[in-house]
Amino acid sequence: MKREVAQNESGGEGASRITDLEEEGFLRRELEARQRDLGPDHPDTLASVNNLALLLESEGYLAAAEPLYRRALEASERVLGAEHPNTLANASNLGMLLYSQYDYRAAEPLLRRALETRQRVLGGDHPDTLASVDNLAVLLESKKDFAAAEPLFRRALEARERVLGAEDPDTLSSVNNLGMFFYTRGNYRAAEPLLRRALETRERTLGEEHRDTLTSINNMALFLENKGDFPAAERLYRRALEASQRVLGGDHPDTLTSVNNLALVFYNKQDHAAAEPLLRRVLEARERVLGPDHPDTLASVNNLAGLLEHRGDYAAAEPMFRRTLAGFERKLGPDHRDTQICRISWQRCRKSLDGQKRRRKRWWRLWK
Repeated sequence: MKREVAQNESGGEGASRITDLEEEGFLRRELEARQRDLGPDHPDTLASVNNLALLLESEGYLAAAEPLYRRALEASERVLGAEHPNTLANASNLGMLLYSQYDYRAAEPLLRRALETRQRVLGGDHPDTLASVDNLAVLLESKKDFAAAEPLFRRALEARERVLGAEDPDTLSSVNNLGMFFYTRGNYRAAEPLLRRALETRERTLGEEHRDTLTSINNMALFLENKGDFPAAERLYRRALEASQRVLGGDHPDTLTSVNNLALVFYNKQDHAAAEPLLRRVLEARERVLGPDHPDTLASVNNLAGLLEHRGDYAAAEPMFRRTLAGFERKLGPDHRDTQICRISWQRCRKSLDGQKRRRKRWWRLWK
């Protein structure tokens, strides 16, 4: 069963689903007008392309955002040059989108290019450079290159505190990210004060329903759950879910993360009747919004399969584990940790299913 972490979030203002839809309509009209009046490669047109991609990505529509990012990057390189700040922003945005799609091999050269060029052109302490430092650290952590990720997380936090201030949203993103890095490494003593600082400061400076605050609530709940404080964790998961549904909408990726994590609290409490409809809701929404082969969708397939296996429905669980394994092998590779865990789960379920079939066959022969 896979718990999910909302780790590297933007500092943009949270908005209701209605506002996002209104903004999307405005951005599409603006893009059409600029293409018509200025031409497809004008810098203002490319800014509109990038802005629409950013909004689509924030809403979870990664497949729709990717061609827009690629268009903006290709045209910016041609029109503005490879080292123009807008070009580097486009390279960074495309890199982080590919990271969100678990395509680490394609993401890394884009993120390294953005960082190396920004350091040379803008300087080591420029906010854009520090954003690239943090982004590369997140990627390296996901690749399990912890030795390379930690100094980058520390560098981003130290410089942002000095340059931007302790309560700047980007600084708090670094506080959160370093805290989650320590959490994933099992260093709970170092993680807790950072996670609490990020949550308390975001609540005070951004508001209780800001998207970054909801990320901190989810991460704090995850931390408390792993410490064994299940009642406190459940309260925070419920709070994050209720606010995310209201602010972001029921199908937003952050909302679905909250649904998934609350379901797994119920699962761990052996309340399968409460967990199953939540897991099915997440799977249905992710298949519809992200597509059947997105790693987050596959994680939902895996989680539902785990619940079905736990209650003995091996015939339903086995093909779901098999689907997850095939998808992870394609998307993440055969040696990725999630792929290896899924392979073990599928083999265990397959063995249980075969044993169940043999027992039923012996019973039928006995009573024939």
